[in-house]
Amino acid sequence: MDITTAAQRIQELEKTNRILAKQLSRSESNRQQIELQHETSATFLRQVIQELQTSQVRLEERTQTLETTLQELRLTQGKLVASEKMSALGTMVAGVAHEINNPINFVHGNLSHVNLYSQDLLHLLKLYQQEFPATSSKLAIAIEAIDLPFLEQDLKKTLQSMSSGTDRIRKIVNSLKIFARLDEAAYKYIDLHESLNSTVLMIQNRLDATEDRAAIQLVTEYRPIPQVECYASALNQVFLQLLNNAIDAINDQSIQHPIWKQIPQVRIQTNYDGATDSITITIGDNGCGIPETIRPKIFDPFFTTKPIGQGTGLGLSTSYQTIVGQHKGQLYCRSVPAHGTEFVIHLPLRQSLVISDTPHQQDNQDQQHGD
Repeated sequence: MDITTAAQRIQELEKTNRILAKQLSRSESNRQQIELQHETSATFLRQVIQELQTSQVRLEERTQTLETTLQELRLTQGKLVASEKMSALGTMVAGVAHEINNPINFVHGNLSHVNLYSQDLLHLLKLYQQEFPATSSKLAIAIEAIDLPFLEQDLKKTLQSMSSGTDRIRKIVNSLKIFARLDEAAYKYIDLHESLNSTVLMIQNRLDATEDRAAIQLVTEYRPIPQVECYASALNQVFLQLLNNAIDAINDQSIQHPIWKQIPQVRIQTNYDGATDSITITIGDNGCGIPETIRPKIFDPFFTTKPIGQGTGLGLSTSYQTIVGQHKGQLYCRSVPAHGTEFVIHLPLRQSLVISDTPHQQDNQDQQHGD
């Protein structure tokens, strides 16, 4: 190879090298552009993902807020309906009580006079028989026909039973008025035992024997307690709810265990704690009990184990709000499945001394209790 050829070869190689260098430079530039575009796209994608995640969180929060609002609206609606029902019931009770009171008081008051008059007439008849023993045969037959000695005894018993009946009606009417308490929309000192007894009277017929069980035995253990400052009508509703639940539990136990041999029993206990200046009311039963799995949910709004149409799920929730929210007290449950349940209420004696911004928290205790 001569010098000229070598020089040409070198020039060609240099040219080729320059071309390759330019191509390499161009490729590097393209690579950098691609990397920059990729980084830009990745950044944009991360931003989109972050915005989507943020939107999802906001959507979930909004959904939760709407669900909470809906639940509160349903709860408020349920309370309003219950309040309207109670108001209507109270108005009806007041009207019925007024209409019944007047005639029953009239009858009850006159029975004592009827009793005296009948005794006077019978006494007069005896005197007549003593003074005129030789009565006509017609009169003797009439006296024998009416069985005068029996009539004298039975008349007395009849008047006594009528007096007892009218007295019971008066007590029922008075209990209805106490239960409704239309005139007690604010805090007022009341006799809790009187309220409990009036509420028991409302469900007295449910204690009677049925095809599935014997009559329910009501056991009351009332200890001396002072009067309590409370919303009387609202508190009566709580008592009614807990007593109805106790009876339902006993009915369920009787159905689930047809050979159940225990005497059905509902217990009401009251106690005063001077150290805390509070009242404790315990309403218990020896029914079917509450399974541990659902016990934490029993005070949740709209939670119910009853078939559709038989329960709103607001009874215990409203009761909890009444005790904890309105009265700054406590309401909790102790239950043993197949053995029974106790609902325990703690109430401060005076609402005016309770600090309103420190309500007690729910305490679902699972302590066992004997039946």
